[in-house]
Amino acid sequence: MIRITLFGSTSRTNQLVFHKNIYFGPESVLKLPDLDRDNPAKMDTITEFLAVTYALFNDFLIGNYVLTHYTTQRGNPVVIPLNSRTLNGRVRILFLLLRKHPELRKYNTDSLKKFIQQIANYIKQGKRGIAEAKLLQFAQETGTLDLYYSIRRKILEKKSQPALLLRQ
Repeated sequence: MIRITLFGSTSRTNQLVFHKNIYFGPESVLKLPDLDRDNPAKMDTITEFLAVTYALFNDFLIGNYVLTHYTTQRGNPVVIPLNSRTLNGRVRILFLLLRKHPELRKYNTDSLKKFIQQIANYIKQGKRGIAEAKLLQFAQETGTLDLYYSIRRKILEKKSQPALLLRQ
């Protein structure tokens, strides 16, 4: 646990809980359904990879803040404002996951990398509607639309809780 002073206040402090992962695993902030591992190198299926991809992009597409590795003791999310640096870092993690796991390497990862980069670029350019439409179309074409919607619902639920904003 980390003791932190709330932004703009010296008299109020809040206990924060650090989570190893944001989107997947039982000890993560989001606790995605059907993803019960907290080691990203242990992802076994392309569906698990797509679940994390959907979570990452929906986090950036819903609202003006993104989830962090922290929650309050009550489980409320700690968020930061949207920024390109955070998006680039999280996209880099997706690319590492694609390269690292042998099960994922059997797919056409070059086209998947291009798709991920395209969605990230739309978000950076402020074209969130186009990014969301492309992501939805991809989910429909890959037969993972139910997964997409369940993850989107989970992100909406988490982000609808009162959040603590950290300024960078």
